[in-house]
Amino acid sequence: MSAYPPLAGWHPRFRSKIDLWLGGVLLLGILASSTAAVGLLRYKGMASLSILPLMATGLLLWLPIETWYGVTDTDVIVHCGPFRTSVPISSIRAIRPTRTAVSAPALSLDRLELTHAGGVLVVSPADKAGFIRAVRERHPAAKVAPLDASLVDTGAPITS
Repeated sequence: MSAYPPLAGWHPRFRSKIDLWLGGVLLLGILASSTAAVGLLRYKGMASLSILPLMATGLLLWLPIETWYGVTDTDVIVHCGPFRTSVPISSIRAIRPTRTAVSAPALSLDRLELTHAGGVLVVSPADKAGFIRAVRERHPAAKVAPLDASLVDTGAPITS
């Protein structure tokens, strides 16, 4: 993956799909870390320790708000909270649906796996068809597996 490129001009952005269960986990984490911060603020001499749960609360709020995928003429940009990366669009070999639980900048298990020259990137755009269309407009050679849910992770051949 290349360094995060500067954003110049307009390019399509796709928000991450958020699974209901993951939204619940994030909400519980926000409530727990906020409660811990308030509890620490109430005790004399402990207020300085409240910075840790406050930072955790900030991160948990940041992830669902700022997880998106951009498609420029040269790169697929991934922005997940404070984390950013990009993949040269010309290096993408294939795109296929997956439900892998591997750690990824994706807030849903309804994901797309992008196989590229440097490895694999897993994303979960809410508009999968629009995301694939944006990539194919810029890189027609990328092979795309059907989005039919019955073909997810079956090893079905990828069609062009």
